[in-house]
Amino acid sequence: MRLILVRHAEAEDAVTSDEARRLTPRGHQQAANLRDALRRASVTPEVVATSPLVRTTQTAEVLAALLSDGSGVVAIDLMRPGELRPKKLSKQFAEFGVKTVILVGHMPDLSTYAAWLLGVTEYAVPFDKGAAMGLSVRRGEFEEGCAVLEWFVTPAWCEATSP
Repeated sequence: MRLILVRHAEAEDAVTSDEARRLTPRGHQQAANLRDALRRASVTPEVVATSPLVRTTQTAEVLAALLSDGSGVVAIDLMRPGELRPKKLSKQFAEFGVKTVILVGHMPDLSTYAAWLLGVTEYAVPFDKGAAMGLSVRRGEFEEGCAVLEWFVTPAWCEATSP
């Protein structure tokens, strides 16, 4: 399985609540640049999963244009900030039974999950807003250290490669 971890794009400062924060115009552009870079790399996910918070959902909706079947975004409560349970989340992905999943999340949970998948020190994987990491799961089942890093891109890289 291929798992693409994405940190949500740039969001506004907390106006009313953290959960309601929306993407800024720059954040929308970051998400579109990432979508375009993934499209050029022929990334075609079967599932785009996200935290249910507004900024991650908005980022995921832009990336959902990569879905070949036109299906929508799947919200996963385990991706809410502070709710990460790596084994449970991985089990949910395995149950999708697909080849490629894009997961849009938050820091520091996204970094923690990437480190768990790679079997490296927690917080060893910093994600800028709008950054993405492609992982390949080596074994049939998800467990600590089950993935290998395929690639990692920053928003600046996606911007530089935009047409």
